[in-house]
Amino acid sequence: MPVCVHRVPEGVETVYRKNACVAIVVAAILLAGSIPVLARADSIPTPGELLEAHIARHGLPGGAMAVYTPGEGLRLGAHGRAGPDRPMTPDTPLFITSISKSLTAAAAMQLVERGLLDLDEPVTTYLPGFRLAEPGAADGITARHLLGHTSAISEGTYTPGVPGDASLAEAVADLGGARTMAEPGEQFAYFNAGYAVIGLLIEELSGMTYGEYMRREIFEPLGMDSTFTDLASARATGLAGGYGFLFGRPIPREQDFSTRDLPAGFILSTARDMGHFLEALLEGGRRGDVRILSPASVAEMMRVEDGAPESYGLGLAVRGEEGNRIVTHGGSLDNFSSQMVLLPGAGDGAVYLFNGNHLLYGMTAHGRLVDDIVDVLSGRAPDPGIALGTVGIILVVLYLLALAVAARDLIRLRRWRPDPRATTPERGWSVLGPALPLLGLWFLLPRAIALVVGRVLPWSLFFSLAPDVVLIILTTAAAGPMVALYRLASYGREAATR
Repeated sequence: MPVCVHRVPEGVETVYRKNACVAIVVAAILLAGSIPVLARADSIPTPGELLEAHIARHGLPGGAMAVYTPGEGLRLGAHGRAGPDRPMTPDTPLFITSISKSLTAAAAMQLVERGLLDLDEPVTTYLPGFRLAEPGAADGITARHLLGHTSAISEGTYTPGVPGDASLAEAVADLGGARTMAEPGEQFAYFNAGYAVIGLLIEELSGMTYGEYMRREIFEPLGMDSTFTDLASARATGLAGGYGFLFGRPIPREQDFSTRDLPAGFILSTARDMGHFLEALLEGGRRGDVRILSPASVAEMMRVEDGAPESYGLGLAVRGEEGNRIVTHGGSLDNFSSQMVLLPGAGDGAVYLFNGNHLLYGMTAHGRLVDDIVDVLSGRAPDPGIALGTVGIILVVLYLLALAVAARDLIRLRRWRPDPRATTPERGWSVLGPALPLLGLWFLLPRAIALVVGRVLPWSLFFSLAPDVVLIILTTAAAGPMVALYRLASYGREAATR
């Protein structure tokens, strides 16, 4: 079949070609994360076997788990390594990432039970200094909105202006630069910084620091003796080393610690300790003879309001209907990831903690792990999906293709000469055109990723979570600015010789 060919102005063809290459790269990466694996397990694995299989399949350094079942109590497991020559154990501290929100929400519900906090009272009642960019916009925001991510502030309307080691008070004051995107309660938008406000509420209403309150009122009563709100204590107890990924291979990296985001994602704990918290949630706020919450408060955390825009309660995500609900919370940091799953109807649940992460792992296997855990707890064989190692191979191939395209464009420059008949606009396009894909990627790619992962990723976080993907994209588009500079210099030399 003949192919329709039309001539285009010089420079436009280059842009078409580069845009096509970029589109192919991005599409291939996203496709790699969505390819299903048809083969299913022949038998139903135990939760411990699921842990081992998940780590082996995706090349994760290590992980630990806790499973609670009524009548059987707590079962623990670990597999892989916590660092060089150091095995992972159920007592190895790791960052629990955004499961921290569930613990923070439990602390807030304690304040509600004690009459110190009304979930539906404006936060400004308790924190008069709480302000947003628009005058009066903060006055309608409640603790319920912040706990349920319906405060009308999103990570797309706010960029932190304070460093990670800022205090909770400094973090909340910095929200004075945040804008709203709707009325409070109208839209769901995951917003980590909202939990800094909850953390500061805990401090103001209890008279203790956030860390002290969590230790005295949550950790110690539940026997969570190896759970920490500071990095030094976790390191002294054997904190696991974190790992990022480069082309499917784990790379050891230092994990930054953020006091600013402590209530949202930086609590450190062990599988054993998180099993104790899991038991308390499944047993209506009680572990053994100790009660940290009433059954009504736990039920409120797992309740989704009628007409709510997303299935998120208070510090817990909820799906399914009453009697057949699946309650979860997971999370990711640069080098750590986690999943917690509760089946309230059956009374059992599990927590899985890992010391590795990658953006494509988070977009594929990390989310699928919830279904795998539910399947195993429910007596079904899981469907594991595509392996991260396979994605790594695809990334290597794409990177080599990107290098080849960039090298070809630069080699072709030797034959390029300015067209003396070209008009000024055509010359301008031939210079600027090749650089447009890179400029477009710089501004548009983080927003495109947000459509997939549900939040805007700044380039710094995007690079940390997926350095190989960023390398492929930049390599694909990097020749453009070089071509533009070469052509600009060529036009300059031509003008000088006239």
